[in-house]
Amino acid sequence: MVPGIHIGFQVVTEDFAAQFAEDPEARLAWELARSEIAFAGAASLASEYLMAREAVVRAQAEELAELALRVLPLYPGILVLPLVGRISGERADQITKVLLAAISRHRRRFALLDLSGVAAFDTAVAGHLMRAAGAVRQLGATPVIVGSTAMVVCSASSATATSTAGTAFVS
Repeated sequence: MVPGIHIGFQVVTEDFAAQFAEDPEARLAWELARSEIAFAGAASLASEYLMAREAVVRAQAEELAELALRVLPLYPGILVLPLVGRISGERADQITKVLLAAISRHRRRFALLDLSGVAAFDTAVAGHLMRAAGAVRQLGATPVIVGSTAMVVCSASSATATSTAGTAFVS
């Protein structure tokens, strides 16, 4: 309990006990009310703390996502998007949006997706990346997937065999 609140309750309780020494029901009613007030105050403090903590975590996650999705101009006509960590469905959507915006803004002809920093790769991730590659092609750019391994190419091929057409894989 917050020290100031505790001291206030203690003073009131002692004063109440002195004034109502002969009335145990009134003292019991005060103790019950004090417990309810203390619980409500503690619950309110905990709730505010959790909301503030969630806001900080959300802001940090947004900043981290922004830092992790930097599209870099590599050479005239070429962009590179280094990918690091795990790729979830939500993150894949962010990757696609960021990449398409950069291609549109810079009018690039090639978009390199560097997978060398991707921690885990399965058919779901491959499907997301192949959809991103398809969207890149719709903007008139050529997607090139670099840093890939045999596992990446196999996952991509089995995820969506038709959408790998027009996508270059470079190890």
